Amino acid sequence: MVALTLATTDNLEMMMRRIIGIALTLLALATAPVLAEDYPARPIRILVPYAPGGISDIAARLLGAKLTEAWGQQVIVENRPGGNGFIAVTDAARAAPDGYTLVMVTTGDVAINPALASAMRRWFSPPMAMRRTNRWPT
Repeated sequence: MVALTLATTDNLEMMMRRIIGIALTLLALATAPVLAEDYPARPIRILVPYAPGGISDIAARLLGAKLTEAWGQQVIVENRPGGNGFIAVTDAARAAPDGYTLVMVTTGDVAINPALASAMRRWFSPPMAMRRTNRWPT
């Protein structure tokens, strides 16, 4: 009789733990949308370091159109030609790291230019470039 009582108490305790676990999981799932930031909440800029009409500009405009459809928020493509991409890339590096300023770059903009300009080495070392891209929504 004692063994039967202990088994029932253990089962009751296990069942209570499961109920509490399920309740906490449901509570976390219910509050997650409230805590999540609505991204994007304002228009997004894509900086293109080359003149309008080039392949980078066309790719950025196609990407911007698809992102506008997906996010329901306007995506603005801004051409900032000059300095072999240095002007647009430095504008993107100086922008707030909030995910609202993107830059369409080529290999030369982030691989060759930093070797030529010491200011870009500081902004676009490989770990910095990886850290800046983690703001994409899923």
